[in-house]
Amino acid sequence: MIHRKKACRNALGFCRSRILLLPMLCAAVAVSPFSVSAVDHEPDGPSLPPSELPELETFMDGAVITAMEANNALGAIVSVVHKGKTVLAKGYGYADEARSVPVSGSSTRFSVASVSKTLVWTSVMQLVERGSLNLDVDVNSYLTQFQIPDTYEQPVTLRHILAHTAGFEDRVFGLFYRDVARLQTPEDALAYYIPKRVRAPGTYPAYSNWATALAGLIVANVSGVSFNRYVADNILTPLDMTFSTFVEPIPDEKPGTHSGAFRRTAGDYVDDGFIFSGLGPAAALSATAEDMAKFMIAHLGDGSFDGQRILKPETVLQMREPTHRQHKAMKASLHGFREYTHNGRFAYGHGGNHVYFLSTLVMVPEEDVGSFVSFNTFYSSAALTQLKNAFFDRYYPRKPAQDVFRSTYQGSALPASNESLEDYPGSYLSTRRNYSTWAKGLSDIPGLVKVSIAEKGGLLVGGKRYIAIDEDVFQNTENADQRIAFERDEAGEISYLFDSPHRALQKLTGLDNRVFHLVVVLLALLTMLLVIVYGIWKVRVWWRSSRIEKLLVGALLSASLINLIFLAKFMPTSLLGFLDLYLGDQPSVSVLLSLPLIAACLSIGALLASVILWLRDGRSLIVKLRYSGAASLLVAFAWILNYWNLLGPWYLQG
Repeated sequence: MIHRKKACRNALGFCRSRILLLPMLCAAVAVSPFSVSAVDHEPDGPSLPPSELPELETFMDGAVITAMEANNALGAIVSVVHKGKTVLAKGYGYADEARSVPVSGSSTRFSVASVSKTLVWTSVMQLVERGSLNLDVDVNSYLTQFQIPDTYEQPVTLRHILAHTAGFEDRVFGLFYRDVARLQTPEDALAYYIPKRVRAPGTYPAYSNWATALAGLIVANVSGVSFNRYVADNILTPLDMTFSTFVEPIPDEKPGTHSGAFRRTAGDYVDDGFIFSGLGPAAALSATAEDMAKFMIAHLGDGSFDGQRILKPETVLQMREPTHRQHKAMKASLHGFREYTHNGRFAYGHGGNHVYFLSTLVMVPEEDVGSFVSFNTFYSSAALTQLKNAFFDRYYPRKPAQDVFRSTYQGSALPASNESLEDYPGSYLSTRRNYSTWAKGLSDIPGLVKVSIAEKGGLLVGGKRYIAIDEDVFQNTENADQRIAFERDEAGEISYLFDSPHRALQKLTGLDNRVFHLVVVLLALLTMLLVIVYGIWKVRVWWRSSRIEKLLVGALLSASLINLIFLAKFMPTSLLGFLDLYLGDQPSVSVLLSLPLIAACLSIGALLASVILWLRDGRSLIVKLRYSGAASLLVAFAWILNYWNLLGPWYLQG
């Protein structure tokens, strides 16, 4: 149901937007709708002395509310741990706006999406400790339900999956569902769609939910119990994470409540209900702020919490070590975590995007501090960045002359003229994409990055300006923690851009260039419209012409109409309805994908007919050029559709 925002939010909006600048208004915040939850329990253990993290709760109240207001988030949970203690575990806003149920830091579960993966890899490392798993053997040796195809000579190992370098294409659909009836067992979900292996393992990374879910299945196979049971017995129970679970639907007897999943529409918040994970282990964890604090304490410490051990101290340290680094200047994939940098300090953790729930877990060993944040509202990812930056800037500002990545790399601050930057501009596409199904185009949309030369010097990448600090290495002018690096091929040409441990961006050239595709599509669309206008306006003329010309015009007219019908049906289905598609509610498109195949056959027929027309007399050069040009453009359009896997129903699985 749709519920009108409470009027008191507007009344307090002025105060909230300025709370960071006016700490004396914190008392007013305590009674605002976004902070009704406050701290509803005592943190585990004694609070830290004020000198350690002074006025933490007051500061975080202001920072969280400011981030929520700026990004239209309805609710949030936050926990902070320091030196083995939980110093903050708090909820903000609403878990159920219709019934005015506030978020609780201790008992309200949020779906943490890919933060779940940190528990998958903790489980794997436990079994490595026990000698039950080896990170460097073929994963097929642990699989009984199906086998990974031997597309490449090198087998896929758990170490590859840890680093997201297994070489699988991305799975777009089937990650989340609205309907519980769509859920499958982990083994059935994995076997239903085994992604293509599109690159040799250990080369370039491409984030893979499917591969991490596969690791969860391996945990189940080796341990002899379900993954959910294993995690409950070996992580959740020892850490006293009482309210957290991987089980979906969440059992009624589980203590606590789960937050709604909200999106904002015309000033109102809509609760879309519980969203289920289609690949269980990769994203199914529902957790509270307090429970995630206990998990962070174990990883920042010696692998234990309150006397209960989940990992050996040496394994805890191993999980902070790199498994893959694309460039010496870039952050690495670790053992189940990814490397971060905050104000020059090494950090590690993981993020999670559940469509509605946005989460991040960050730990800084140097300061023995960790933070977990999650919001319950669609498209509130900017709030995470805003809150993380506010926390670290306040309590752990950059030290004088502190260099980012000092332990692994130090740039030399090279000046670069615009003339020396000509190699870099272009379009780059993420390795995390679908290659073999009709979802190829949908996965390309968020993975395309444009690089251009900035007017003030340096490069513009994703709207941010970077300046050269070393050969093929650039640093963000506004955030020294952010760097990008480029890789050259054997001919010295730029081939890849690196901006994240979990993906690479391949430079598009030749027929892969999206500008070329766009030009062909626009010309083909214009041609189709002209063919239809001509076919209707001059119907008496071409209908009385020769048989070959009649067949040619009929084929062009039919192909144009079919293509336009396809586009009229497909575009709203694939783009405007993307959220429904992503959540598993996609309609059958098998018939739809058959239409362009029919049109392609007609276009090829028209092209052949135009060749025959050239061999015969009786028609002017202009007419022949007109017919052959139109047919060629329609054939080119068919080629574009085939490039994007839209030419035939065999591209369905996605």
